[in-house]
Amino acid sequence: MLVPLWYKILIMKRSFLIIFVLVLSLSTKAQHQISIYFNSNESALSQKSTALLDSFAVFIKSNPVNRIYINGYTDNTGTEEKNTVLSLKRAASVAQYFNSKGIVMTMIETKGFAAASPKGDNSTEQGKALNRRAEISLQFMQLKTANMPETVKKPVEEKAPETPGTFGNAELEVGSTLI
Repeated sequence: MLVPLWYKILIMKRSFLIIFVLVLSLSTKAQHQISIYFNSNESALSQKSTALLDSFAVFIKSNPVNRIYINGYTDNTGTEEKNTVLSLKRAASVAQYFNSKGIVMTMIETKGFAAASPKGDNSTEQGKALNRRAEISLQFMQLKTANMPETVKKPVEEKAPETPGTFGNAELEVGSTLI
């Protein structure tokens, strides 16, 4: 089925609005968390989820994120053992997607909690849908200077290299990273 261009633009505008609100809320809240929802008995990401994760990955890469916590959950359908495995798969699915977007796995911690901590009522289909999720929380790096000596707190002015484009013996190119 062909989708008209105006419809695609409308969907894109809505997505950007959602992302804008998400980023705005992330920058004002102490707890930075989003939820990704899954179909029953599945750990595959939907197209809607990947679009949200794409934007979140950009946000993560452009901010001083220290750690990413991904917790998987299920509804109460099935055995505890099956739900534990499924919740771990959901968290791993999100982690692998972030990794495919250039976020290193060493920053990511995944856990599966099965049907624990339900967001919705497991006696209704709407409630169960809210419980089939992965929650992503971010921990940001904090620069602490309270106990540092005064010499460390104040930035040290460095001399510019005598030859532009060099630093010591290393030649620098536009876009290169100096560590």
